[in-house]
Amino acid sequence: MGSGVRNGVWSTLQVASPMFANALYFVVVSRVLPVDEFGVFSYAISLSGLGMTLVTAGLNALAVRHLVNSHEHGARIMTSLLVIRECFAIASYVILLLISLTAGSPQIVAAVAITMLSLFVRAVDVPDFWYQARLRARKTALLRTLAVLVWLGIKVTIAFLVPDLTLFLVLFVIEPLTVSIALMIMYLRDAHTQGFGRANLRFSATMVREASPLTLSAAADQINTRSDIVIIQAMMGSVEVALYSAAVKVSELLYFAPNAFMSGVFPVLLHAREAGDPDEYRRVIQRYLDRAFWAGAVVAIGLAALSTPIILILFGARFEDAVPVLTVLALLCPFVFMQSVASKWIVAEGLLWASFWRHSAGAVVNVALNLALIPQLGIIGAAYATAASYVVSTYLSFYIGRPTRPIAHQMSLALVWPVRVMVVRVLRRGPREGDSSS
Repeated sequence: MGSGVRNGVWSTLQVASPMFANALYFVVVSRVLPVDEFGVFSYAISLSGLGMTLVTAGLNALAVRHLVNSHEHGARIMTSLLVIRECFAIASYVILLLISLTAGSPQIVAAVAITMLSLFVRAVDVPDFWYQARLRARKTALLRTLAVLVWLGIKVTIAFLVPDLTLFLVLFVIEPLTVSIALMIMYLRDAHTQGFGRANLRFSATMVREASPLTLSAAADQINTRSDIVIIQAMMGSVEVALYSAAVKVSELLYFAPNAFMSGVFPVLLHAREAGDPDEYRRVIQRYLDRAFWAGAVVAIGLAALSTPIILILFGARFEDAVPVLTVLALLCPFVFMQSVASKWIVAEGLLWASFWRHSAGAVVNVALNLALIPQLGIIGAAYATAASYVVSTYLSFYIGRPTRPIAHQMSLALVWPVRVMVVRVLRRGPREGDSSS
């Protein structure tokens, strides 16, 4: 197994372990809280997730690229990342707190105010990028996995002993605080790292300017993926948010894998591009696109078929109305999987504004359809809106601009991968003996 693939596996593990642990905790909370309070909990952590995406300032992949290509400036890059992410945490906190006012509930505003304190904590997780760039994701993966298991035991025990909404929200902040502190200590004590350099405002401003397309893209993407929760809360209330969030949580567990894996193997794609062989580079991209789309197709079929028992077993009969929502969201897996490759291609090619335009197209479709469909169809209307917007943002939008059409053509080829394989096999066999006319 190559170092890039190993790094991808470890990167996947360190994203998977907290995601699955949080999902299990999410299920436990849904069982011990009334449905309306669970809706408040879901809304608050959903907005916090939106904020966390904004806090990264679109810098995740860009930071890895800088650390791969600029060994001598590693310390300065790390300091710039830390400063930028904390500044974005402040801005995100204020903006999302204002958005929570649309819920029309002081309880929800207070819940959001508590959970979004985690933004300032998570902003210091910059050591992750250094270990990814050096293909050493194993170190952070092991630390995160151990911390997740310990905290999962603590939180589940507390949930059954003291089922209190406010306590659950506070624990949501304390857990990442302990993990961030441990990560920072590990990074500073590692003799192979470069530590942190002096703050350089000019360099930080340059980083923000370079990342601005991805920053705006992240904002548009979050509008695309989170606006449904905000609109459902404003139009229908916390109970419907709880039902919809249950289906979203299950689908997100399956969406994460390709994105996490591609983060780990991204340096491999960069090296393939820098090797100077365009044909080989295209083959590498096509191979990842083919496998991502059809792996997503397999997952989609399985999840759609099992949506009813999954919801009933995990959340109980109270959440039965979430079943059709999960069935619709399951069908998005092939496109979500495939876009994980395309998004890294965009960064590798430096086409950062393309990411903004594709997410913006999806956001416009999502908000418009949510406003139109939710009053008529309820939460299943939100699911239809999300499905349409994802197909636009993850695939069709790549055909809009000339620079992204090459990857759009490759994505279209991925849709017919089995046919391509069969055609190649037929051509390799050639005509059989006796088939040719004499």
